[in-house]
Amino acid sequence: MAITIAIGLFVAAAALLAGGKAIAKVSRHTVESRITAILKKKPHLKEDAKNSGGKLRILVFKNERRVEVHAPGWKTPREYPMTAFSGTLGPKLREGDLQIPEGVYGIAYLNPNSRFYLSLKVSYPNASDRARAKADKRVNLGGDIMLHGKAVTIGCVPVGDDAIEDIFYLAHAVGIRNVSVIIAPYDMRKGRNPELERSPLKWYPDLCREIDIALCGAAKLYGRFLKNPSDDTLMDVVMAVQNGNWDARMAYYMKLELDRPIPRHRYTTAGDGVEIDSHSLAVFLSGEMLGFDPPASSTAAWTVILSRSVPDESEEHRNYLSPYRIHIFAATHEGIILAKKKLESYMKFKERRGESFK
Repeated sequence: MAITIAIGLFVAAAALLAGGKAIAKVSRHTVESRITAILKKKPHLKEDAKNSGGKLRILVFKNERRVEVHAPGWKTPREYPMTAFSGTLGPKLREGDLQIPEGVYGIAYLNPNSRFYLSLKVSYPNASDRARAKADKRVNLGGDIMLHGKAVTIGCVPVGDDAIEDIFYLAHAVGIRNVSVIIAPYDMRKGRNPELERSPLKWYPDLCREIDIALCGAAKLYGRFLKNPSDDTLMDVVMAVQNGNWDARMAYYMKLELDRPIPRHRYTTAGDGVEIDSHSLAVFLSGEMLGFDPPASSTAAWTVILSRSVPDESEEHRNYLSPYRIHIFAATHEGIILAKKKLESYMKFKERRGESFK
C-alpha cells in the first residue's frame, strides 16, 4: 500500500512539474507574438508604421523627463513622459552609478520578455563612451540600458506599459537598424544652456556638442549660424553635413541665401587673411552638400581649417586638432552660377520625388 501511494505521489509530482514547464513555456513570448497582441489592441499603429518613412528617431530629454519618437513621414512626433528617473544630468560613467547615459545610440535588440513588460536595448556603451573611459582609465562602464515599460529605473528609460507598446511595435516595423536614440541632458533644440552643461569632466562640452549636432541637424544649426555667424557655429553645420545630418530644408535655406544680395558684413577669414562673407559660405555649403568641386584652375576657392577636440578610440583620449578642410567659393560670378545650377538640378530632382523644401 505504501509503495502504491509513493508511486502515486511521484507520478503526481512529475505531472505537476511537467505541467509547470508547459505553463512556463506557454508564458514565454516571442517578438512576433507581442507584435500580434499589440496590433490587435492598437490597429492604428500599422498605419503609423506605414507612414513613418522607414526610420525612427527616439529623443530622450532627461531634464524635461520626456521621450519623443520622430519619423520622416509624420507631421508631428509621438510624445511620452518618462515614468521614473534616476541619477542626475550628466553622462553614465560606471556600472551602478544610477546614471542614464547621454549620447547618440542605436537599438541592439527587442526583448519581448522583459521584467518591465517590454524593452528595447540601447547600444550603450558606444565607441565614444569606450574611448573616453579608456582615456580616464575607467572600467566596468555598465550596460543593459533599456527603454522599457513600468515606472521604475536604475539607469534605464521607463515610459510605462502603454507607451512601450507603441515604441516596441514601431521599432520592429521599421527594423531596429533604422532606429536611432539620442539621449540628451536637456532639449537643446531651444538653444544651449550652459547651466545645464556644468561638469568637472573636461570632455563633457564635446559630448554636449555631439548631441546638439545629432539632435538639431544641419538645417537648424545653419539657422543658428545665420543669426550668429562665427567659426564655432559654422563648424557645427559642417560636422552635421559631413555626418549626413541634413535634409531638403537645407537646400531651401541655401536658395534663400543665394537669392539675397551679397552682404557687406564680413565676419571671418580664409587663407592669407582673405575675408569671406556669409554669401560665400552659402555657396560653399551648396557645393559641399551637393557633391561638386570648383574648377581646379579657379582662384575663387579657398580652404578653411576648423578644429575641435575629439576622442579617438584608436589612441588615448587627448585634446588634438582634427582638421576639416572646407572648400569655400568666394562670392564671384562664376561661383554663384555653379552653385545655382547645381541647386536647381537638385531641387528638380527632389520635386520629382514629391519632396518639399519649405
